Amino acid sequence: MVQSSPVHFTAPDGTFWSVHEIRDDKFGLECSLIFVSDEGFRRVRAYPVHWRDLDSNELWELSWSR
Repeated sequence: MVQSSPVHFTAPDGTFWSVHEIRDDKFGLECSLIFVSDEGFRRVRAYPVHWRDLDSNELWELSWSR
């Protein structure tokens, strides 16, 4: 499994999140973003290439996608 360095942001509700990109070689070249906080985690499979340039609100909205 290959993992990128995380990006940290604060959600509109004040929750601190960390997001990083992973590629699991067991499943081919499929990449995902993993959003992690003390509240839980989310996995997003469809996301823009420039996700690291998104602001906190845009990352928060993206975290609710699939």
